[in-house]
Amino acid sequence: MTNAVEASPRTPANARRTTVVMLAVYALPPALILLSVSIVAAQAAVVRKDLALSATGLGALIGAVYLASGLVMPWAGSLVDRHGPTVCTLMGLVATGVGAIVYGGAERLVTAAGGAALLGVANALVMPSFGRLAANKLSSARFPLAMAILSFTLGAFVVVGGMIGSAIDGDGAWRWGMWMLVGIVPVLAALTWWIRAPALDRDQVPQAAPGTLATAEPAGYLLANRTVRVACFAGFVLGGILISFGALWNEFMARAVWGLDPDEREIVVTAFRVASMVGSPSLALLALSTGPVPLLRWSTGIVVVAISIWALSPVRLDLAGALLVVVMLGVGASALPIAVATAVQSMPVRRAGGCVGLVQASGMLGSFTLMWLPSMLTLVPDLSVAGRGAVGGATVAAVAAFAHVLTWRLRPTLPARAPR
Repeated sequence: MTNAVEASPRTPANARRTTVVMLAVYALPPALILLSVSIVAAQAAVVRKDLALSATGLGALIGAVYLASGLVMPWAGSLVDRHGPTVCTLMGLVATGVGAIVYGGAERLVTAAGGAALLGVANALVMPSFGRLAANKLSSARFPLAMAILSFTLGAFVVVGGMIGSAIDGDGAWRWGMWMLVGIVPVLAALTWWIRAPALDRDQVPQAAPGTLATAEPAGYLLANRTVRVACFAGFVLGGILISFGALWNEFMARAVWGLDPDEREIVVTAFRVASMVGSPSLALLALSTGPVPLLRWSTGIVVVAISIWALSPVRLDLAGALLVVVMLGVGASALPIAVATAVQSMPVRRAGGCVGLVQASGMLGSFTLMWLPSMLTLVPDLSVAGRGAVGGATVAAVAAFAHVLTWRLRPTLPARAPR
């Protein structure tokens, strides 16, 4: 009794520190997976030479991570809800180690693609684990901020990975990123087990708003919830742009800014990265007072306007115009964590892993689709290079506009501030 009374004044502070440490540890696996993948992507020319790949083969290798992650993540999210974030994170780390060994030692496309797909499966397991933990440990008002900080961290690791990949030289230097990941996996596994999340309390389930699936939840089928469906469609658009901006820029946007030299184009790409990284936590802070639904409307609307400017503009954009467009795109696409929060807040906490998995998977599949859209447009006969740019941009704009219209079917609700 005495010990409990003496410890009680420190309990809230200790609990907060423990939560921060736990979230940091669970954020490391997806961040390091993307770091290694971005190192390899920066060495694309060397990878293509070492593995004797065609341009299509290189695209398939890069897309294998996103496709595998997008296909597996909905199932992985449900697995997290059933078995907890610790078990699924450890499973993801095992897949990470095996995938990195296969990828790093590959001599053919099939082997490398298999390793890349395993890394995608690993990412599919660790991302919902972080979301499930954050939903259980934080209030619904602070959950978007946790997901936004994760998004910021992932973006930072991608940038660092690109810088490392550009700095290393030599044949086979891209394999270094995979071997580094192999060496880190045991450390991450030990940290995950040390700070492992206790059995999550299934009794602490907040009451859902009247009329949502969460009040009855007949079979836990998440896509029967309209809010989850809309969040997934918005995630398809926002995640596709956020993850695959390179394909969007190189294949479509650059065709509207022929006047830019390589240095100016690098400035534009950097502006997008900065806007998307700064935008996520900024929108999450706004969500503390507005709730996620209004921000989801604003962000999809911003994306529609930005894409329409460069896709449908009758004049070519100069540097200032290009910067305006990509900053708008970066801010809009950075709302992917807001889409995740929109889905999570419509369901009980015990279904948070499944919600995170569905929306993040939608973003991955959107990214894969955007990567392959240019190749699909080349199959259209008698379509010029400029025509492909216009058609591709108009297609993305139309899909984004449909997502924006869908968000108006959602009812805004202020997030609860009580601990979940």
